[in-house]
Amino acid sequence: MIGGGIVGMATALALVEADGRSLVVLEAEDTIAAHQSGHNSGVIHSGLYYKPGSLKAQTCREGREALYQFCIAERLPYRRCGKLVVATRADELPTLDELERRGRANGLSGLRRVEGGALRALEPAVAGLAGLWVEETGVVDFAAVTKAYARRVQAGGGEVWTGARVTALRREPGQLVIETTRGAVRAARLVNCAGLQADRVARLCGVDPG
Repeated sequence: MIGGGIVGMATALALVEADGRSLVVLEAEDTIAAHQSGHNSGVIHSGLYYKPGSLKAQTCREGREALYQFCIAERLPYRRCGKLVVATRADELPTLDELERRGRANGLSGLRRVEGGALRALEPAVAGLAGLWVEETGVVDFAAVTKAYARRVQAGGGEVWTGARVTALRREPGQLVIETTRGAVRAARLVNCAGLQADRVARLCGVDPG
């Protein structure tokens, strides 16, 4: 597994838990979650915006609840704080109506329309005509989530190598040899979760990313 961000570590955890296969995560930086996984808004999305019935709506809803349960199990700090989506002009009210329709179709609980004093009671500094209170939105430190995934990967027998930048890759009969700054790894399969470097890793593998 190349890439120690949240996607790489979550994928590694799924593979380890599925069949306990031997697995090594290679991360170029000295710590995991050093890039986008550790530098983002930390929002746990509710699924408000997605087209009802779409795979994105389904996976967002299921992933949201799975993440809350993971945080509870791992005792990771999080806040199910909710969010307020506000229409500041009359021409934004139809968009707010559509978001409310989508949210209800996507099964969001606690979704409610607020106006006037109720709007300001939720957020005294807000200025708007109406808003949607989205109860299921939350925030979490995704770097901490990634590190918790890594602990589970290691507990399941996987390895996590930091400071292991991939420098070359070659094919040998029945295996791949991945050269890194910490030494070589021999593997039957490679999963590329290298984020913004994924195209470069693909080229090392002889694949044109387009």
